[in-house]
Amino acid sequence: MEIIWGDLCTKADSIPSPPWHKKVLQERGDKIKQGDEDFADWSSAKKDIGDNLS
Repeated sequence: MEIIWGDLCTKADSIPSPPWHKKVLQERGDKIKQGDEDFADWSSAKKDIGDNLS
């Protein structure tokens, strides 16, 4: 995984982003601006994920 991550980090600008990704990011940004998006800290998010998996 570290080798893959290192490779991606050095080539990130040359990897094209698909058109749907820009749309998803725009929609999420709009929700944040409108106050319609909630955030959790990483510890809470990990606990919630673990609770949902068990």
